[in-house]
Amino acid sequence: MTYELWDTESRNLVGTYESESEALDFVCRVAREKGWEAAEMLALGEEEKAGRPSLLASGGELAKRARLRRAGSS
Repeated sequence: MTYELWDTESRNLVGTYESESEALDFVCRVAREKGWEAAEMLALGEEEKAGRPSLLASGGELAKRARLRRAGSS
């Protein structure tokens, strides 16, 4: 399974990750460097080996997931 972060404004692929936690760490990095508003411009998708993509979270929901991840790793 592969996790992808997309910029919802430009519709460009931002990065591909082997785990959801890696992707959420990147979202937290974006928030640290540019603020949570910038992080809320991202969408997280999951692509199965069969090639079927699915949206996991975007906008405020993605930021919330990233915040929970950050709080859990502290």
